[in-house]
Formats: sequence, C-alpha cells, structure tokens
Amino acid sequence: MNAFDVRIHTIRRRKNKRRPFEVRWRVAGRDKSKSFLTRALADNYRAELIRAARQGLEFDPATGEPLRWAVPEPAVTTWLEHAVAYTDMKWPRLAPHSRVTRAALDALMLRLDGSRAAASTIARKRAVFHDVAGYAVELGLLPQLAART
Repeated sequence: MNAFDVRIHTIRRRKNKRRPFEVRWRVAGRDKSKSFLTRALADNYRAELIRAARQGLEFDPATGEPLRWAVPEPAVTTWLEHAVAYTDMKWPRLAPHSRVTRAALDALMLRLDGSRAAASTIARKRAVFHDVAGYAVELGLLPQLAART
C-alpha cells in the first residue's frame, strides 16, 4: 500500500449525530472519515477528494488528505524581531547622525497633540527610554544595537 492507493466511499448518513453526513475513504490501507453538518458540504468535500485522486496527487497516510492541501504553519514573528530585522536592513544606508534611536528621541520631545513637551518631561522620558534600551541590551534582546552604540 502506498500514498497513491486511495478509495473513496459513498457518503454515510448517521442518525442522532451532531454532524450526520460522513465522508469515508481509505488511504494506504488506513480508513479515514470526516463528518459534516449538511449533505452538500459532505458532497463537496468528497468531490474534492475524488478530483485529487483522479489527478494522481499523493495523499498523506496520516491525515488522509492530499499533500498539496497541507498548509504550512504561518511564521510567527515578534515585533522585536521585526524591528531588529528592519534596523539591520536600514543600517548600512543611514547617515551616522540619524541611526536607530534618533526618531525615538525626537518623538519623546512631543506631547500627544503634537506640541513640544516641557523640558522636565523630555528629560524624564529620555531617562526612562535610556533605561529600557539598556535593559533590552543587557538581556540580549537587542544584540545588534549593543555593538553599534
């Protein structure tokens, strides 16, 4: 038996079940089934299985579905990883006076309405920002920035 050995059965109606319409098929000697709420949904799924088998697609013996149907897991990227990758991409073409923290420091000088903040507020925000960035470097969260600052 191999992954190309596929037999698709008729739709079975199961009484007293939440999903009464069951599509059954056999892949590489293993019985597979999937249940649906309506006959139309079950018939559509069965038709897709038949179409894949007629096209000669390889089926996965574990899931019973064609390998092409398998959707890879989306890559999970954190905001920090994205920000570091963006910095790595931009860094070689930036002028030395505008690298990494300049925009953040400029943003600290503004209030939410866009007007300039008081000098004491700017000093406090810069101190907090410096501490946060230093702690991120200390934890190894910003290793690229540690070598450049």
